[in-house]
Amino acid sequence: MPGDAIPSRPAIQPTNHPDMNTWRNKAKESLPGLRVNLQRASLYQVFFDLRNALYMAHQAKDERLLTNIYGFAEWCYRHSDMWNAAGVAFYEHLGDDDLVRREFPRYVSHSIYREIEPRLAVSLSAAQLYEIQKVYSCMR
Repeated sequence: MPGDAIPSRPAIQPTNHPDMNTWRNKAKESLPGLRVNLQRASLYQVFFDLRNALYMAHQAKDERLLTNIYGFAEWCYRHSDMWNAAGVAFYEHLGDDDLVRREFPRYVSHSIYREIEPRLAVSLSAAQLYEIQKVYSCMR
């Protein structure tokens, strides 16, 4: 809700925290076509680069790539030392583009949506947020 504090950490139970090589290996496995030097890039940079890939995958209706991108983001979000990168550099920007905003509820679980909703509320209009909320309420 507008005016509510953005949660400082997710209520979703995070798993053990893997080391940097673990997320890099997961990115290589999940996103083999990613055009970023994973050995030099931070996780934040990977997520910033993924936003463009996400937009293009939505335009192309590339279900496999969409599933992989959203799956990688969720995997990171569920790890205690990676959830902030996923939240700040990926999830809170899902409302930036009309196409992505309309379609992301198909790929983002309701539990994660509840966590990121305050972040989205900062940049979306009340009408845009309401449209997303309607989709999630129908999915229950």
